[in-house]
Amino acid sequence: MEYFRLFELPFCLQVDKAKVQKKYYELTRIFHPDHAMMKGDEEQSEALEMSATINKAKRVLDNADLLLEYVLTELHMIGEDDKNSLSPDFLMEMMEYNETLLDLKVEGDEEGLNRMRDKIEELGKQHTESVTSITSRPIDSWSEEEKGVLKSYYYQRKYLRRLLDV
Repeated sequence: MEYFRLFELPFCLQVDKAKVQKKYYELTRIFHPDHAMMKGDEEQSEALEMSATINKAKRVLDNADLLLEYVLTELHMIGEDDKNSLSPDFLMEMMEYNETLLDLKVEGDEEGLNRMRDKIEELGKQHTESVTSITSRPIDSWSEEEKGVLKSYYYQRKYLRRLLDV
């Protein structure tokens, strides 16, 4: 929520990229560490900290996956000790995709790898489309059930991204 306040944005997953960019330039001009060089240590430290926060916030607000992770963390829905249970069908499908990708890689079948990656990317698009009715609304309007759907979606996206890195 801090990032949304910092960039003066509504607390939602659909952020206006132009507003983010405009506010980023404004904030970086105000809090650039070079402006604090002639000031005391405390002001320099504060400028460096703000600059780092601004850059991290921009990176998060510009990336849908990072933004979802940030929001779910802010809502205390995910954390380092979080144990998420995905459906056995989904996990089995991911295991099959992983085995297929590894086999294609061992065989050196670039064409097959590209087809498989395209299939995984398409699955990712379908998953994203399945939650658009939730992600397009303000976060404070989500039901507990919808939050659970987004949490599962988040973990499914992590699996899909890992597969694409194989």
